[in-house]
Amino acid sequence: MFSVVFGIFSVFTYLEFRLFVFIFCLLILVIIIFMICMFRSKIFNKIALNSKIDSTVIDENILNICEGDEGISVSRLNPVGKVEVNNMILEGKSLGRFIDEDTKVIVIKVTSTQLIVKVK
Repeated sequence: MFSVVFGIFSVFTYLEFRLFVFIFCLLILVIIIFMICMFRSKIFNKIALNSKIDSTVIDENILNICEGDEGISVSRLNPVGKVEVNNMILEGKSLGRFIDEDTKVIVIKVTSTQLIVKVK
């Protein structure tokens, strides 16, 4: 970028103003032609992602857990970590308070991706 700015400055300094305007307009024209050729060759379509994602991730194990179920924290929840509930290890989140490993917890809310737990 610096070399382009320096080149334009040197052309303006050492050449006449009309020649500078001509070279500048020629440069703009070349850039426009280059962009038109790029869009017509559809090279951007080869680079761009064309697939649509219309699915969501639903953890089937979370569907088997209800509010009030008890479990044990497998890792430290600060505030997110792993929790074992109903012999399944899932992602759990504590509400504001850190929960140490191997602490008994109670599920207070079940979301689509994690369990909200508190200390028993």
